[in-house]
Amino acid sequence: MTSSSESAGQPKSDSVGETLQEYSINVKPANSSLISINGLIPGSVDDCDKAIHDFTKIIELEPGRTASYTFRALLYRLKKDYEHALEDYSKAVSIDQNNPDFYMQRAWTYWCLNKGVDALHDYATALNLNPAKEPVIEFLEGPLHEISNSFLPDRLHDSCGVFGIHAPGRDVARLTFFGLYALQHRGQESAGIAVADDGQITVIKDLGLVSQVFNEQMLQSLSGQHAIGHVRYSTTGASHWQNSQPLVRSRNGDVIALGHNGNLVNTTELRDELIAEGVKFSGTTDTEVITALIAHESEGDLLEGVRTAVS
Repeated sequence: MTSSSESAGQPKSDSVGETLQEYSINVKPANSSLISINGLIPGSVDDCDKAIHDFTKIIELEPGRTASYTFRALLYRLKKDYEHALEDYSKAVSIDQNNPDFYMQRAWTYWCLNKGVDALHDYATALNLNPAKEPVIEFLEGPLHEISNSFLPDRLHDSCGVFGIHAPGRDVARLTFFGLYALQHRGQESAGIAVADDGQITVIKDLGLVSQVFNEQMLQSLSGQHAIGHVRYSTTGASHWQNSQPLVRSRNGDVIALGHNGNLVNTTELRDELIAEGVKFSGTTDTEVITALIAHESEGDLLEGVRTAVS
């Protein structure tokens, strides 16, 4: 077995080489995700346990081999022992922090442990490390695709998708982008992301799919600690840019952004009341009515304005 910087068939010690030869292991250079075990997969749990034992010995002899950790992690994943797999992928990352495949595989393991934010963060790191975006298709065809399909019947859902995150120190815009990608089946008319940074809100939205609306330059321009995202399937209001979300309004000198999924039964009455009080509208959605109600309620803080608007 070799790491990405070594050539196949040149083990550093006889004992390591003998163990590797026993399992007929082939590691393709610079891509730990393409490891294969001839004659072991598929195999029994006992086979996995024996291989894990042997790789543990290899790691004890040569703790710097990243491929040994990623291979043992794969065996743990076959046993659905995701906690130990996560430990091994994390060790591989600590040894080589510039290999996008390690982050991608750890992201997959995070998904299996229901740690979505950590998974998205690792995947974003993998994407940053690989400008050619080679891991993108594999990852999106893996855990994100499986998660989407678990909610996806033979036809697209007739409801919007909403994503929110609070993660200081992380790339919240990119995490929101991938969250919306996983929710794309819930709405295909428009996509938008709003990011808050020290009281300043920046919104990018447009008609189209998530991958059509956002590019790398846009995501890099959205910095902050909080973000919300929205993909739209219209249930009220026409399919126009003005109805894409998140929607933004000012309130008492501050700015609020809102993404919403659902319908108001009394949208017309509320809109007429607000228009009578001088409130102006640019779109035709009930979400804009909710945003206007919150912004129009000038008493108290934002939370109080939300309470009043929905009461």
